[in-house]
Amino acid sequence: MEEENKSAITVDELDELVAQRFEKKLEVEAKDKEKKALNKELTALDAQILSALVELDREDYKSEDGSVRIQEDWYVTVPKDQEDRDLLFAWLKERNIFEKYITINGTSLKALFKAERDAALARGEDMMTWGIPGLSDAKMHRLLKGLKGKKK
Repeated sequence: MEEENKSAITVDELDELVAQRFEKKLEVEAKDKEKKALNKELTALDAQILSALVELDREDYKSEDGSVRIQEDWYVTVPKDQEDRDLLFAWLKERNIFEKYITINGTSLKALFKAERDAALARGEDMMTWGIPGLSDAKMHRLLKGLKGKKK
């Protein structure tokens, strides 16, 4: 008995799916713009309320509609300049806390993995046994990339 093709799709049906995808993308982009504008308004309101609390010398405020409170926090950035990075790393090492605070950026790690994998393939290494020590098995992830839709 001949096996029945369960996933028969026509080119016309694929065209329709692609059209629906790009139409939906336009909807998402419109909602993103709306959300961005709303967040800008929300940020402006937050700034006004913060200013009012400071002016009134208050840490918090409760109303029938909700509560607000001033929260203070510090933000620091990792040095971009190599000399400053070296100084920071030396300081961490002096205190024996370097290993605790040093991290690996996921994007950089992925790029390193791909470069090392390509080099191993070029050397003819067995990909079933090849790996980078400490990394779990890599998983290939496939996703659809909608590059360009026609202008509407």
